Amino acid sequence: MSPAHGHGTVVAGILAVMAPDAMIMPLRAFDDKGCGTTYNIAKAVKYAVSHGAQVINMSFGISGQTQTLKKTIGEAVNAGVTVVASAGNGDTAVPQYPAAYPGVLGVAATNLTDVKASFSNYGSTLFVSAPGSNIISAYPGGYYAELSGTSFSAPMVAAEAALLRSLKTSGWKNSIAAGVDNINALNPGYIGQLGTGRINLLKALQ
Repeated sequence: MSPAHGHGTVVAGILAVMAPDAMIMPLRAFDDKGCGTTYNIAKAVKYAVSHGAQVINMSFGISGQTQTLKKTIGEAVNAGVTVVASAGNGDTAVPQYPAAYPGVLGVAATNLTDVKASFSNYGSTLFVSAPGSNIISAYPGGYYAELSGTSFSAPMVAAEAALLRSLKTSGWKNSIAAGVDNINALNPGYIGQLGTGRINLLKALQ
């Protein structure tokens, strides 16, 4: 079975349970093996923006920058869309895109004890951290699955953004950044590398 199988379902399940009243627009830009082109990704982003998406979750990453994707995501951000992306699972500070593009909320993963997940990328471009280890969510076929990865941290932040946008006309990005728990003491080797902290929805919504 391809490791890409069920990935989108798991992500959508996280969004649905955390922001149950949010409408989800599932767009497929990758094939059954998880391969895709930046052209198709850019097309999906453009479609989402033109059809009223307010938050875009991007649980994937590429190692290099492409002007097409950077331009398209920049247009989405400039249109007021909140764009969230996973930091990557290479345990490296090397930037992954789109998480490192300007205006994108890059998300690192923590484990159940608020320590950086062993696989999670880190770096100064990241926005916040969110749980990403042993996450249980929906899986194709009417099942549930337990998975780990920054792919499953990002939709938590996207769901948080959706909740905040439903309550506030502006300032939701600042609310996410400020509404966190400080995890520096638990991650002394990664201070300034895991965003402002681990998200705390209650703090952000208050």
